Amino acid sequence: MQEHAKYLSRKNELNSTLTNVKKRLEMIAGDNQRLAETRQARTNLFEELIRTAQMQQRKYQEIIALFASNKAEVLSDLDFSAHISFDCQGLLKGLVDVLDNRQVQVMGDEQVPSKFEDLQTFYRHVTSGDENAIAGLVAETNSLCEEMKPS
Repeated sequence: MQEHAKYLSRKNELNSTLTNVKKRLEMIAGDNQRLAETRQARTNLFEELIRTAQMQQRKYQEIIALFASNKAEVLSDLDFSAHISFDCQGLLKGLVDVLDNRQVQVMGDEQVPSKFEDLQTFYRHVTSGDENAIAGLVAETNSLCEEMKPS
């Protein structure tokens, strides 16, 4: 009889532990859902930021063109333009500070190209005004974020 009571007690303990584990799994599932939603929101905001920068460049070009048609003699020899620039070297230097260059080739060399070469290419296309490159830039950024996550 005592052994039976001991087994019932052990069963109750296991059921309690199982209930706690199920609750934690539900919390983790909820956290994963919120994380996925937050990542999607981050992606959308990043794309919106890039599109906004390009839109601002176009607006500045329109304003410059409008004022250029009425510029005075004093300013007639000056030309203004709007450009988007991105500091790729600054990005790489920052990445070197964050990532271990032994595991991820940040700067690249003759034998091994930089892991971020495609990202830099997308940035060059976007800053030159290529709106079609925005989706590629966002996708490459997300891909690198996933790839660089610590395990």
